Amino acid sequence: MILLISSEYDTTTNIVANWLVKLKVKFKRLNFENQHNLNWFLINNKESCLKINGFDFSNVKVVWHRRGRLRHVPVSLNNAGNLYN
Repeated sequence: MILLISSEYDTTTNIVANWLVKLKVKFKRLNFENQHNLNWFLINNKESCLKINGFDFSNVKVVWHRRGRLRHVPVSLNNAGNLYN
């Protein structure tokens, strides 16, 4: 399983996704413009687990991050860095 993190408007990622479909490669695409809900997160000395939007990342073997960021900080904390200015 390949995880693509990008912008929905990035044409290069669109081309790569089309090739993956053509080659019948399993992949999941997360676009930073969309809202993503963190369902489950676990990290310890034995394992790590992550589930976003109901998708379990335990099967992900490759991550391709291109021109994207995931929104995982609550809106209320967006200006938290300005508290001391």
